Amino acid sequence: MNNNFNNWQTQYSNIVSNGNNPYDQAGVAHNLLMATIEQRGSRDMTTSQVFDIVDNVIVENYGSEIQNFSSQTFATPILSFQTRLDMENFVNSLNIHENAKQEFLSLADILLSYEVDNLLTVIIRIVDFENNLINDAQGRNIYAQVLIASSIGRYSLCYWHERLLNDNTKGNRAQFWKKLFVALADVIGGVNGAIAGSATVVGGIAGGVAGAISTSTGFAKLWDIFAE
Repeated sequence: MNNNFNNWQTQYSNIVSNGNNPYDQAGVAHNLLMATIEQRGSRDMTTSQVFDIVDNVIVENYGSEIQNFSSQTFATPILSFQTRLDMENFVNSLNIHENAKQEFLSLADILLSYEVDNLLTVIIRIVDFENNLINDAQGRNIYAQVLIASSIGRYSLCYWHERLLNDNTKGNRAQFWKKLFVALADVIGGVNGAIAGSATVVGGIAGGVAGAISTSTGFAKLWDIFAE
């Protein structure tokens, strides 16, 4: 497995997990599959070739839950996002509860507060955010998609953190994360009723992970850090 995966697993596994979140495994799966994709790819591959790897990894891990999924088709519209308004318009177009949309936008704002040197603070805020949703017994079901997206956002942040931390252009890389998480807004699309069309927990996680690795891989390639 690549060094990026080993770094987050060794240094951040104790701070990133939230046992209260029933979908915490989604974040673990995201990082594991991102590392698998990076290990199989190289920087000289085209974006289409990278998406082919993503599709293969998705089929290998979620073949029974994801049907006719194309990572390139799924991610391409998101790669043009430039502002929070783009993300907000996308989220508001989703077929999920209005309260879930607002909570997801709150989650996005927490993640967008990441500035490289405040990782622990952001993780703590995300965990607190999740626990508040989990404690809302009446709303627990309508927030399932948000909790999946939140788990993936937490783990993805730690996955990329080491790379951003060691980059000399820290300010630019902080901007990279902001753009990257705008792409990860599509995670909520991936778990919207589960992109696989499944209402099961496994299907929801599969859809969320598939959507997340599609968009984050696409952005990493555009920023030329894929398999760096």
